[in-house]
Amino acid sequence: MNQSKDLPKALPAMELDINFNIEGNVTRKTYSGDFKFRIPNLKARAQADRKRAELNGPIEERFLDPTVANFHTMISYLRFTLVESPKWWRDSDHGYDLYDSNVVSELYSQCTNYENSWMEQVWGKKEESEVAPEGEA
Repeated sequence: MNQSKDLPKALPAMELDINFNIEGNVTRKTYSGDFKFRIPNLKARAQADRKRAELNGPIEERFLDPTVANFHTMISYLRFTLVESPKWWRDSDHGYDLYDSNVVSELYSQCTNYENSWMEQVWGKKEESEVAPEGEA
């Protein structure tokens, strides 16, 4: 287990500037622009969870198509963690109206990778014994 003396004295940058440029997998349109991602606090996490529940509707998530459920998770997370975005992103209902799901997926991946790296810098890597076996929580 990591000792508190090993924790950093100052937090790493909580924001990430993303210069985005990707071709859509359906329309072949090029999407480019600058985004600013911010590590979510509890309020942003709560807003994202509420938005995901709204998008899923009254259907239990386990009954949704897994692709749709995953897309709702990504869209909800990005809506409350991207604090700056290009006009095309905002005009597409924060990615929800895009035909090119790879755009949303790539942006989500960049943001979650940064968040995971940030958490590792703050708290250190989890030791093997701290990680629950698959299927256990």
